[in-house]
Amino acid sequence: MTMSLQASKQDMVQSAQYFEQKGKHDKAVQLFSRGGNRKRAMDLAIQHNLTDMIENISTGVQEGDDPEVLKKSVQFLMQNRQFDKAVEIMISLGNLDQALEIAEKEQVTLKEEMAMKLCPPATTDPVKKKERSEKLVRVAKLMKKQGEFKLGAKIYTMANEKIKGIKCLLKSGDVKAVIGFAQTARQPEVYVFAGNFLQTQNWHNDPDIMKTIISFFQKAKSYESLANFYDACAQVEIDEYRDYEKALGAMKEAMRQLEKSTTNDKDMKLSMMRKRVGIIEKFVQAREALNSNDSATAMQICDTLVETQGVEEAIRLGDVFAQLIEHYFYKQGFQDAYKYLEKMKKKNIIVTPYLDPQIVEDIYKGVGIEMPGRNDDNDDGIDEDIREEL
Repeated sequence: MTMSLQASKQDMVQSAQYFEQKGKHDKAVQLFSRGGNRKRAMDLAIQHNLTDMIENISTGVQEGDDPEVLKKSVQFLMQNRQFDKAVEIMISLGNLDQALEIAEKEQVTLKEEMAMKLCPPATTDPVKKKERSEKLVRVAKLMKKQGEFKLGAKIYTMANEKIKGIKCLLKSGDVKAVIGFAQTARQPEVYVFAGNFLQTQNWHNDPDIMKTIISFFQKAKSYESLANFYDACAQVEIDEYRDYEKALGAMKEAMRQLEKSTTNDKDMKLSMMRKRVGIIEKFVQAREALNSNDSATAMQICDTLVETQGVEEAIRLGDVFAQLIEHYFYKQGFQDAYKYLEKMKKKNIIVTPYLDPQIVEDIYKGVGIEMPGRNDDNDDGIDEDIREEL
């Protein structure tokens, strides 16, 4: 047997015939298969129920093998739930519909090459065009389910389903791929989806992404989206940089974009935005007054702001208090600084994010009051009344 396996293919087939006559069917099947007569090998293996041999032949078949062998291999593989290999053989036989059905039903993981082979070729026939599109969508869904989002998006696009394509691609989280897809698609809805996705990225630290978001919304003529984005820009300027001047510019741009919008609640949103812009303008005016040494005007505006209801919808109240407290502190007006510090605490505003701890400590020293929590490090956890009893 060892010598037969090392012989030429013709000699292998002759040896296989010899073993078949002798009733040694397993050896005969092996030699028929190695000798190139897979059809006879398969028939003999099936006839004598040589399961292992059938599996070896089935899993070893290749495109271009005898169609009869391929069909019998598919039957065996299906019976033994080896669906991935069965689908591969079906594709090689050109049974694309059956292959697609099995892949869907049995959730077969498809390699890119197999998936692309399942995609019907382009056609100008209206009926076939519709059928092709439906099949492409089915293949794209399979890719999406198995996490091949870029390939799924590509196949959705082949079906002219660009919205489904961008939705699929967004799941990949690939910023460059999403930008490229939107630029190629040139479709308003796709631009909006891409722009919304880019807002989930670190856009405020990446000027290129920021410009791309604005560009996409402009191309889509999605003025409400633009307004919301400029509003978000304003909030970042306030929350991260305390730059109310830039925030005011962004808010005014948001209003300009919102005015172009045709949404039903446009007037209500504009009214709310105008109110916020008005508050920010007042605070910016106060800061400008301070820079011009007009502290009286600045303090009057800030005093009004801290008592205004709803002011925190536009600005951070802690920033207003900080402006007041720092002004009086640097003027050595410790009593006034302390007064606003206490007001700040009564409004449940955490001091630390807004004021330097050293300034706070110096204010308490200036008014001769011990800072709360000063002796916390020496606290042994024993209640003072209990300590007295002890």
